[in-house]
Amino acid sequence: MSGAANELNSRTVSAGYLRAIYEGVLGLGVPEAELQKIEGLSVNERSRRPQRYTAQALLSLFQKAADHTGDQSVGVRLGLGVRPVRQIDVIYATTFCKNLLEATQLNFKYQPLIQEVGQSHLEIDEQLAYCVFTPLSGDQELYRYITEAIFTGYAMISRWLLWSESPLLKEIRFQHSAPEKVDIYKSVFGDKVIFNATRNEAIADVDALQKPIPGSNPRILKPLISRLDMMMENLKQPKSVTAQCRSLIVDSLGKYPVTIKQVSHRMNMSERNLRRHLNDEGVNFRDLLEQARRDSAAIYMDDPKISLAEIAQELGFNDQSAFSRAFKSWFGQSPAVYRRNS
Repeated sequence: MSGAANELNSRTVSAGYLRAIYEGVLGLGVPEAELQKIEGLSVNERSRRPQRYTAQALLSLFQKAADHTGDQSVGVRLGLGVRPVRQIDVIYATTFCKNLLEATQLNFKYQPLIQEVGQSHLEIDEQLAYCVFTPLSGDQELYRYITEAIFTGYAMISRWLLWSESPLLKEIRFQHSAPEKVDIYKSVFGDKVIFNATRNEAIADVDALQKPIPGSNPRILKPLISRLDMMMENLKQPKSVTAQCRSLIVDSLGKYPVTIKQVSHRMNMSERNLRRHLNDEGVNFRDLLEQARRDSAAIYMDDPKISLAEIAQELGFNDQSAFSRAFKSWFGQSPAVYRRNS
């Protein structure tokens, strides 16, 4: 296996991001049977719902879409299909930043939680800001689709954060070659789109990054950053069984049934072994689930955009009354009283 291939198989992307691209590729008409041929995306592996997939699997998804459609702009099209979801993650945290500069810096700091296919950084001079993306290797044609999808995400999230209908960029430059048609690029990035450039970069006025985000809330942002720091630490270091279990519980809340059977299956071990490992580390599954729900509830309760019924759903409760009982046991008062007093 070549060095580049080894690198792609050792770097990972989040399951949430890959699944969004996967659904987008299906939407372009690619048969699911074709996608299941991609190494690392077998039916059995998907049924276990891994937290992370290889960077190679992600690039293979983009290539399948390009081969099937013959459209060189699939990176932009698939990037447009990735929507922010209400989940405690990097994008959710950006909604509470002071301005686009703070949101961009946060996004780049925690970028590995979403993908490790490349690295972004920000350069600022007196008047202009340069958002630069460098993929894993220098083969720009190999990474053209993911590069375009990532910049599409940056562009659309910036507009979403500011409630803006218009592109915010002065110019965008890609190192890869130009496609036959550029209309979709101009609708996303603005009129000045350059190809065969010396580096991948989006350029904006510094003033644009200083625009305040309407939903800014430092009170919510602080615990979110603590959560992201913990997630980054888990990503960098070998995890204990407790850390793996806790991460899977947080990842599953509001999306999948959170039971020890489901989590042990995702960890590829028996329930009995999971219980034994947790017991050896001085914890139990029920306490980890309660802690994850309680910590998430404290964050969501400070977000006025989320109703109590939605919070109950995000935490995986079947009904509002079960959530209310649990919440009162955690904080000594009902959710409604807690929110009124906040």
